[in-house]
Amino acid sequence: MPRVQHEALVKLLAADFSDDATILASLSDLRAGIADARARLDILIERAEQLPHRTRYLRLVNDYGSRSLDTLSEWLQLVEGELGRTARQGPSRVMPTRGSSPQPADGLAGRPAP
Repeated sequence: MPRVQHEALVKLLAADFSDDATILASLSDLRAGIADARARLDILIERAEQLPHRTRYLRLVNDYGSRSLDTLSEWLQLVEGELGRTARQGPSRVMPTRGSSPQPADGLAGRPAP
């Protein structure tokens, strides 16, 4: 499996050494980074058509990039919602998971892959 190295994940893993408002503030640039990456990907998508012998393969690679950015954006929205809410009213025992009904927050790690 591909290795996942993402600073936002490290910040969440060390969240008990900080507070939700500070973590939220530290993630604020990630939304702009996603938009920047999307703009660069759009250029790559256009360029793929200029290389007919590689277009099919480049489309597949660009699709992976697009889906990755979509997933990152959805995840960031979840994190912002959860931390924003808890920064105002305290931690939740239930977090929604993608494509399912809410699950206990402490049970996320053991949930099977979709």
